[in-house]
Amino acid sequence: MPRRIGALAAAFVLTHLAGCMFLSPDLRRQVTGEIEKPKVPEASVAAAARVDEVGRELLAGTPLGIPDISFQTIGSAEPEMFHPDPHTVYVTEGLVNLCQTDGQLAAVLAHEVGHLTAEFRRTARRQQPEPMPAAATSQLDRGTSHDPGREMYLAQFEKATRRKPSDKQSWPTTDPKAIAEELLKNAGHEPKVLGEVAPQLRQASRNRTLAKQFDGATTEPKWTK
Repeated sequence: MPRRIGALAAAFVLTHLAGCMFLSPDLRRQVTGEIEKPKVPEASVAAAARVDEVGRELLAGTPLGIPDISFQTIGSAEPEMFHPDPHTVYVTEGLVNLCQTDGQLAAVLAHEVGHLTAEFRRTARRQQPEPMPAAATSQLDRGTSHDPGREMYLAQFEKATRRKPSDKQSWPTTDPKAIAEELLKNAGHEPKVLGEVAPQLRQASRNRTLAKQFDGATTEPKWTK
């Protein structure tokens, strides 16, 4: 009996796998959970090299709290910029061409890195517990055994005894503009250049076509009557 059950189970698995092999690509991705990276047009060598050089200079003296970031250039004439994850910034060749100087391009990239880093830091702040002040631990026993109930009480006591903002841990800023200005300063650019690229950034913010592709979103279907 156990052998028969095992044989039936093996046959079911083989049948399922064989069926998946003959599914259409779209249906197979839905069944198996495969994620296909969107295909985007390649940028010119000159545009990609310019973004790579300016991006490297911008991140050369990055302060703490900024993740490892790479810049990718897409060969699209429409100005657009986005980050699908905390480690990649995509910029189109159309937006690169709107930047007349490398300083303007650095400001455009710093703007996006500022928003990316702000999101990254806020996530890290939520995941990392705040430290206990001396007042919380001095008035309670210092047992070394793990006690979830005691840890919860310590956390509540810590919040009740906090009197002023200086009691909190000194977190790095989550202001995107402040982060962008710091990056530009470290790279030898004037922070005021952020104001110069405001028109380019407004144009880029109107386009979300490529960003939606990376998010897995597609255009709404047109239904016929």
